[in-house]
Formats: sequence, C-alpha cells, structure tokens
Amino acid sequence: MNRLIFILLVAAATVSAQTVPVPATYQYTYNTLTAQIASFDSAVRANWNGSPSPVIYAPQLETASAAKFTQLLGTSYYTNAVLPELEQLQALGAQGVNVHISFPILYQPFYSSNPSQYQQFVSFYQQLATDVHARGMKLIVSNVVDEASYTGQTNAGAVSGSTQLLQTILSALQGGGVTTLPIGAGTGTWLSNYLQFIQSFATTSVQFIDIHIFPINNSFLMNAITAADAAHAAGKQVAISEAWEYKENNNELGTMNLNQLCARDPFSFWAPVDTAFLSALADFANYENLALFSPFWSHYFSAYLDYNTYSSDPKITIDSETASQSARLIGAFTSTGLSWMNRILPAADTTTPGVPGASTAEIYPNGATLDWSATTDNVGVAAYNLYRNGQLITTTSLLTYFDQNLTPGETYSYTLHAFDASGNVSGLSAPLVV
Repeated sequence: MNRLIFILLVAAATVSAQTVPVPATYQYTYNTLTAQIASFDSAVRANWNGSPSPVIYAPQLETASAAKFTQLLGTSYYTNAVLPELEQLQALGAQGVNVHISFPILYQPFYSSNPSQYQQFVSFYQQLATDVHARGMKLIVSNVVDEASYTGQTNAGAVSGSTQLLQTILSALQGGGVTTLPIGAGTGTWLSNYLQFIQSFATTSVQFIDIHIFPINNSFLMNAITAADAAHAAGKQVAISEAWEYKENNNELGTMNLNQLCARDPFSFWAPVDTAFLSALADFANYENLALFSPFWSHYFSAYLDYNTYSSDPKITIDSETASQSARLIGAFTSTGLSWMNRILPAADTTTPGVPGASTAEIYPNGATLDWSATTDNVGVAAYNLYRNGQLITTTSLLTYFDQNLTPGETYSYTLHAFDASGNVSGLSAPLVV
C-alpha cells in the first residue's frame, strides 16, 4: 500500500459515552495518538475562523464494497446488511456514502466463463444507486488501484507512470461519455513523495485532489495541511475519501501488516481517540473547504468490542463487523457515531420522526408476519419499536417482523413508533388488530 492512485466518481437508540480503561499494553500508543491529533487540530484551528463549509460527509458503505464479491448477490444480504447500513449512516447525518467498486468486479471480460454473473453485479450497483439517490444522498464511487499488480505497468508506481495511467483513465472516461461527474485522484499523506504525486496529478483535468490518511505518526497527519494547500495552489479542490488513524507507535512503523493493524481497531477503549480524530478532520474539512470527507471504518459508529473478551480472538475483525451488523438491526450507535453526528449536523436535532402508518399482517396458525412502510425524519430514522398489546416485543431497523408462538383464537393489537439517533421518538401508529 505504498503507491496507490485513487479515482472517484461523484454522483448525484443511543449509547451514552463512558470511559473504558485503556490496557497498559496500549497506553503509550493511546497517549501518543491523542497528542498527535490534538496538535493537528490546534494547527487547523489557529488559522480557521470556525465558519462551516458545504462539505459532503459520506462515510464508507462497507457492506456494498466490491471486496464482498459474490456475497453481494444474495437478496437477503442486500435487505439485511446493505440497506440497514445505508439507513444507519443517513440517521447519523451522512449526506452520501462512499462505495469501493474496484477492478475487476465490473469488468465484463473477467466473467467469460459466467456471463450472467457480470449482469448480477451491474444490477446490484444499479439498485444501490437508486436506493441512495431515493434518500436524497450522494453516491461516491472509489476505485483503488495498485497499479503494478493490476495493470502490469511496472512504472506506474512512479510519479510519471501514475500520471500516465491517470491520463489513460481520464481519456477512457471521456470517450465513454462520462463528462459531467467530478473526478479526482490522489495519494496518501504517509508517502515521502506525496507532494510530487499531487503536483503532477494537478496538471491533468481532474476536478479535485484526493487525500488518504491512515498512519498519523511523525508528520503524516500534518502533511494533510501541506497537501491541501498545494492542491489549492494548483487550482484544484480537495477531498478525503479514506481516513482512519492506525493504532501504532512511531517505532512500529513498517513492522506490522494491514491485518495486524486492523485487528487493533475494534476495541471500545479507542472510542475517544476515534472521536477526536474524526472531529479534527471535520475541522480540517471546513477549514480547507473540502469537497467531501469519508471516514473509512464506519462500522465503529455502531459497535465496538470489549478488550478483555476479544483481545485474543483470531477473527476479531470478522466478529467486529458481525457485531456492527447486529447493532444496525436495532438502531444502536456508539459514542463515536453519536459524536460524529453531533459534529456534522448544522444544529442539534430536536425533530421527531413522522408517525408510522399502521402495519399490515399475514396470518398463520401460530403467528403473524407484520409489515409497515418507512416513515420520514428530518435526518433519518434509526429504527422502530413494535408493541403487542402495549408491550415492547422488538426493536428493529427493518420494516418487517414475524411474531410467533401466538395462540389461535386470541386477539392481538400491534402498534409501533419510530426513533432517530438523537433520541427523538414519534407518536404511536394506529393499532392493527389481529
């Protein structure tokens, strides 16, 4: 991950914060990261007048990433994973989502032995675009290319080679009729020659320069200010399409692989560091008038894991994603998610969601499937509480629930209300009597 080019196409129940003890093993790292973030934010605030800018906040929609490959093609996966994450991010104030659609998932020749599968992936992303835009949100498409591995162009890791590849991509897009969408390219702030990449890319027809921020050691985080200033000096807008702070010390740089670094992220004691990092970059986004800002590991907006329970878990990153998906299905958020929402919303959200319409039911001998339509909210609905005879039976972000073990001949009355991430609760729906 040391030389990358990033191409983006831009189209149209709460959890209270609490202090979690930091394990002694990570105390130094915790303190170091906290100090680095504070220094960066101080540097930004020293030159920023506090005025907001029209930044598009578009966290990564992880469940729709091309890395999921054939998992994306299941109907239940789209309903139970992709849509709940999309709705959760909207409920937290996101104005768009960032989706990684990398080569070769939409490269038709790749499917020569299974042509129908290509169309399935096309249909998946067409449906996703429809659902994103139906919510009034922007869809940002990221294509992250390791040039030497995927293109066979061994000189593409150099500034001149990467710029040549970028020119090829831009020509292909223009030849394909893609002429109205903002397109950007960029590099990571940890590279020793990041400025040369930026200055070279700025000579092309890209509309913005993209910055990725992961290691924040040494000057890597401060480099974001220099990178943005260089892009602006070249007449280009700036974006951050990926950012999440690596949990490593200066003396650990280059000693761990990506899996080892990511395995440190899921623990709940990191929440204050993640919150400070996102807040500092939101300040930076406003100060530099960024086109968009996309936090990377957005599943930590919904769930973390306990260090004492999971510190020796060999599949911790998988369990972390599973915990996040479970949290989304009940409209739960972490302190990091709620802090992020409060930072990016222009004002505190005090508006209650609309009253849900009455549910409908399909009756079975010992149960009933209840369905209802989504209601509206000024930011986004987090989930619904469903009541049977006045007693809460489930909290769900889905629009359906199967109530089982009912008694034949008995009468049941169902009502529901909606709530948002700020804790505002709608009135009860009209009852459905079954």
